[in-house]
Amino acid sequence: MDDFDINDAPGLFVHDDNEDSVDIYDGLDLSFNNNAVNPSPNASRLKESLDLYEEMVTEEQQSRESSYSELKSRFQAAQNQIRELRRRVEQMEIQNTGLNTENGRLKKNICALLQTARQEVIRKDAEIQRLNQL
Repeated sequence: MDDFDINDAPGLFVHDDNEDSVDIYDGLDLSFNNNAVNPSPNASRLKESLDLYEEMVTEEQQSRESSYSELKSRFQAAQNQIRELRRRVEQMEIQNTGLNTENGRLKKNICALLQTARQEVIRKDAEIQRLNQL
């Protein structure tokens, strides 16, 4: 054992006969190396909780993507409906303009017809008056 260096064996505790000296770091290197091969229950729980967290994040991301897709399609539908309603409003405005023009012409024609009828009544009254005097 002459060639053995104490630094070559981490975690190796050399006991002296003095019970007052205790290596507080004894076994830390070994337990760290063992955790890599055989994870402790705490490490297993941590991995499980990270997996659950990742699953929650994935579900949340999928939910967001789904909501985004739904909102995007609803937005497109609303945009299409707005375009259709604008087209219909434009058609109604054109129709309204045409009807207003026709209404104006009809009012003028009715006024002219009424005026002609009044003049005709006056003319007929005068004709009746003239015939009564004969």
